[in-house]
Amino acid sequence: MQAIGIVKSVCRFPVKSMGGERIDEAFASYAGLVGDRAFALFGEERSTNRSGLTARQLPGLLSYAVRYAAGVLPAGEAHPEITAQMVEIVAPDGQVIAPDDALLERLRVEFDCDAHIRRSERGMVDAFPLSMISMQTIDVLSEECGLSLDPLRFRANFYVAWDKVNAAFFEDELVGRELMIGEEVVLRISKRDSRCKIISLDPTTTEENRDVLKTVAQGHEGCAGVYAVVLREGVVRSGDAVCLMP
Repeated sequence: MQAIGIVKSVCRFPVKSMGGERIDEAFASYAGLVGDRAFALFGEERSTNRSGLTARQLPGLLSYAVRYAAGVLPAGEAHPEITAQMVEIVAPDGQVIAPDDALLERLRVEFDCDAHIRRSERGMVDAFPLSMISMQTIDVLSEECGLSLDPLRFRANFYVAWDKVNAAFFEDELVGRELMIGEEVVLRISKRDSRCKIISLDPTTTEENRDVLKTVAQGHEGCAGVYAVVLREGVVRSGDAVCLMP
């Protein structure tokens, strides 16, 4: 195997389209990172076959930071029972609430929408179980946009740093290849990650800058980062080596 980089950070998003958390380690299962997108908001159907409420419709959702309570989701446990009581949502005013009726009432008042919450044992991702983007790719996009882009704008699970020089978008070259991360996890890079409006939204301020999506669309075929599937489960840690398998 050839070492090609390291994992700089691991992220998960307990509630789809809300803020996420950087974590030291997480269990990568066949269904994705344990606890990632375990909850999602749904409301009145807004387009064909799409009733989910996301930051595409409600950018303010990103201003709600979400985390699991300390110690409730140990990385070594492959298939834990996840309940709403394990999740802490920090509203913009600092109030800590759970994904329950209190959250729904707050969202109804703030966004004038009726919603309900779904929980799933499988992460409610848009496409493939895991996503990855390199820090070099984000750096180049920052230069092209004339902005300092927060990596969380791209809502990936793994942020990696490649060893090679001029490695921006190197992950695109890995589509169809298998990677080993750390000592356990094996992934197959499935396809490039087609981007939508959400990358135009600052994850802290929710301010929209359309130049971000425009830059990705015009210069990179609308893609930034890649999707992956898990071939062998295990724990992924920040600092793990990323190796290209033969």
